Amino acid sequence: MKSRLLVFACFVFLVYAREPLKIGFLEGIFGKKSSDKETGKGNGGGGGPLPPNPDEEEAIRKLRLQALMLGTEVEDLGKIINQQSRELEQRREEEGEKLKNSSQGVIQASENIKSINEESKKGRRKIRRLQKRIKPHTSAIEKIINDEEGGEDRDDDDNDDDDDDDDDDDDDDDKKKKKSKKKSKKKNKKKDGKNKPKSGGLRGLLGLGKKGQKD
Repeated sequence: MKSRLLVFACFVFLVYAREPLKIGFLEGIFGKKSSDKETGKGNGGGGGPLPPNPDEEEAIRKLRLQALMLGTEVEDLGKIINQQSRELEQRREEEGEKLKNSSQGVIQASENIKSINEESKKGRRKIRRLQKRIKPHTSAIEKIINDEEGGEDRDDDDNDDDDDDDDDDDDDDDKKKKKSKKKSKKKNKKKDGKNKPKSGGLRGLLGLGKKGQKD
């Protein structure tokens, strides 16, 4: 019986002594004792919350307004950034398309150059083959032309000799005969000039030039 009373007395002591002794675990179990400031007993009695402070309310209102303005600015900046990013993406796609087209043009030009080079090679091969085929014929034609021109030169030399003989004979004849022979010689020369082919005979017609003339 005495032991039970002693335990009860200790329990009561601990409950009422928890505030001045700052016993934390008892506050957690039994709760913290409310102070006079919280209950409003120090303000002339009468419980209830403290009256609002106008300065604090004004400061809170200003902070809320600033937060709202900052939020609006952040939203606008986000829209601007999104717009710029879309424009940059579009420009990047356009530049990539231009680069692709230009690269295709370069490839096409290189292919055209290759085909032109191939055609020129084929043309040079054809020309060489034709030259090889024509070479024996041209040499034969040149031989014929040289023989013909050599014969013409010999005929001219004979005519010159005949002219010299005629001049010697004219010295013995009268002046009248000499004049008549000179006139006949002039007429014969004009006729010979008309009958001769221009530009050196066959050589001129074939475009080989005169004898002894280099291309």
